Amino acid sequence: MAPNLLGTASTAYPLSCRSMDRRSCLLIAKVLTALEFVSALVIFTIMGVTVVDVVGRYVFNAPLPGSFELTQLLMVLVIFSALPAVSRAGSHITVDVILNMLPKARRKWPMAICGVAVAVMLAFLSVVMWNRAGEVWAIGDSTTYLRIPIGPFAYYIAIACAVAVIGQAAAVVALLRSTEVGSDS
Repeated sequence: MAPNLLGTASTAYPLSCRSMDRRSCLLIAKVLTALEFVSALVIFTIMGVTVVDVVGRYVFNAPLPGSFELTQLLMVLVIFSALPAVSRAGSHITVDVILNMLPKARRKWPMAICGVAVAVMLAFLSVVMWNRAGEVWAIGDSTTYLRIPIGPFAYYIAIACAVAVIGQAAAVVALLRSTEVGSDS
């Protein structure tokens, strides 16, 4: 199978630019790369917060104030920054016992139907989170200790889910245009 946009092989969805026009492929690749960079940067930040908290707690008997809240909010950024790339790569957790019993030639449509179902669920989540973000923003909800507003994080979840819908749709289109379908492994 051809390498995907991120340089690794995927058995679920073919990510070759052969299955879509070049400009769309490059745009998707740039957005996914930027979001992956954000995820990596935030993971590094979580690591820094944890190190400072642990060293402060056990060496200086002074833990980092609000480290738990910071870690929670940063995890939101990690998870939802990675979601579009996971959707585009078809890397969601799957149980493909039944799919692997089908011959390779018969796998495309069940995979496409599941991909569309994931896109619909992500779209629903995006709409629900957008509405909830508006409510959270309106009441000025914030974290308990550090008073960090939660609204922007809720909007980020909604936007990331919408971008993931686009990535999932691109994966389904690439799958349907491809002649290669998932492996027998």
